[in-house]
Amino acid sequence: MGASHFSVGSYLSRLACAGAVALLLGLSGCTTENKVDDAEAQLSAIHTYFDAEFTCTAADAHPVDIRTLAQNPEKYVDQCIRVRGFSNGSSLAPTAAGLFDPSKDAVPEIEVNWKTEATSANLRSSPSFVKIVGRVRSCSREFEMSDKWAKLKAKRDHTATGEIMLSGACHSALFAIFASQAAIIPTAMD
Repeated sequence: MGASHFSVGSYLSRLACAGAVALLLGLSGCTTENKVDDAEAQLSAIHTYFDAEFTCTAADAHPVDIRTLAQNPEKYVDQCIRVRGFSNGSSLAPTAAGLFDPSKDAVPEIEVNWKTEATSANLRSSPSFVKIVGRVRSCSREFEMSDKWAKLKAKRDHTATGEIMLSGACHSALFAIFASQAAIIPTAMD
């Protein structure tokens, strides 16, 4: 009796397994597409974050004393502020003495990333008092966002990720002001 052993239950089991496999294969295709969409959404969110760095206006900014800011910068992260201090083109301190000799002023200097290189260059050649409108950023967050952007972009473009280098203030600071507007205040030395 060479008849094969066949039952309706066995057939339905095989059909259910085949359907489950087809469903999983179909879902894996959707998952890949969703991952691509998710990566693009994350890249877009990171671009939005970086695009906001130099968007503060005087109308948006609230005044903050530089000493208060220096002592508690995390309180102002991602906020638009208006602050006054003495700058050498890369840092901001309450006084000239505090910038050139930190032992003369107990307030730590604050790093500044200028919207225009011309402002930074002018202050490097002739340090002055300035009024700044800008956004306070956490440098660790800047590094995190830059690293995430590079990894997502490399994965999307199928390229290797390189070392992330941030320019400007975040080389040596925990927090920085991304200055959208700056007014140099003439001093008696000018």
